[in-house]
Amino acid sequence: MKILHAVALGILVVGTSSVSAQEYGINRDNRSISVTVTQKLEVDPDIAQITFGSQTYGATHDAAYLENLRIADQIVKALLDSGVPRGKIESHKLSLDVQNESEQKNLTADQRSQRHFMAHQSWTVRIAAADAQKIVDIAVHAGANQVEDVTWDVSDPDALDARTRRAALDKAHATAEEIANSFHGKLGQLLFASNSSQADQLFVEAKGLTSPSDRVQLIQEFWRRRSNLQLFPEKITRQAEVHAVFALE
Repeated sequence: MKILHAVALGILVVGTSSVSAQEYGINRDNRSISVTVTQKLEVDPDIAQITFGSQTYGATHDAAYLENLRIADQIVKALLDSGVPRGKIESHKLSLDVQNESEQKNLTADQRSQRHFMAHQSWTVRIAAADAQKIVDIAVHAGANQVEDVTWDVSDPDALDARTRRAALDKAHATAEEIANSFHGKLGQLLFASNSSQADQLFVEAKGLTSPSDRVQLIQEFWRRRSNLQLFPEKITRQAEVHAVFALE
């Protein structure tokens, strides 16, 4: 937490222009208290955005495509049957390529012939955070063999920003009042306020996808222990810095 404060018994210099200072009555005749505080709010997410995919192979272009199409139909049907609205399912990526030698170097000759082409398709689903685990399980059991990303958010970020600003201004007022009391003075009206805000995601240590390398590791573990894939929602944070000037009576 950062708290900067100053009591001005003469001329108070603040980080604003002289025009702003005069407009808000900060001058030689107005004793003032200036504070800058930082306030952070942390909440649980209520929205999850999940990207998962299906990667299939075939000896021919058509074989790889048709196999991917079959798996894709299974996955989309399973999502719709589970109650996910069609409008919440977005096609994210679609590709069909010839496998290069480096991708086939550890395969037998027979495997290389059966994996000459690779088809990949992925989808992004935006759902309630509480349903994220269930939807991932449904997609995996329907044939998805890649969980590419999981991100967390709030459904009303503007409301969270507003809460953070109000909390920061309340803290600024409390801090200024504490300073005024220490000088046996009385805090007056708010003369000036400005703020800057930050949006961030706070990763929960030892849980969930805490870094890009952890995300890669989780996807690798997914192949070895498909039935044990478990999601841990990340906390969502907002941070606001408020600079406020109060009259000192």
